[in-house]
Amino acid sequence: MFALALAFGARNAVADTGDSGGPFAWSKPMSAPSGWHRLVVAGGEASLSYPPGFTPATSDPGAASAALGPAPAYRAYLNVTPRQGDERTQDFAAFRTAHLRDEGDRLVRDDGGASGLHFFGGAGSGVADDYVTRAGSHHYDEFAVLVRGRRDSWVVVGSVLAPDVAKLRPLVERAIDSFRTN
Repeated sequence: MFALALAFGARNAVADTGDSGGPFAWSKPMSAPSGWHRLVVAGGEASLSYPPGFTPATSDPGAASAALGPAPAYRAYLNVTPRQGDERTQDFAAFRTAHLRDEGDRLVRDDGGASGLHFFGGAGSGVADDYVTRAGSHHYDEFAVLVRGRRDSWVVVGSVLAPDVAKLRPLVERAIDSFRTN
């Protein structure tokens, strides 16, 4: 399943430590605009907003997703999943890119990471990456974040089909900014 990914115009392989030049320079907790819908997971323990035009998509148990366009070549995809494995904020970028390779995705590239990201109810680390899917050879740009809340941790992913990056990246960024955990 695609991770919550975002597309970017310029690649930046330098870790972001809060300066405005890194791949997560846009990241800040922000409520979703009026008219957006919400994905709610784990009995209300976490939520992610998504823009009009996106629709709920099939997810793994305990996860929630929304996508723009038909499967399997979604134009954009958003997902929030409870932490399920060995993900840690200290090495999340390496974990995430290895996970994509393990799922059979190709040409996986780490485009830069960030730590100390803030969200409503939590903080986390993220990675900007891009890859080509094993099925259909679709090229996606992605932002994936591991957010630690008070009780649980969550993986939030936003991805955009490469040709749609310029148009859809701002929507995916805003969706990720809307993530909330208790």
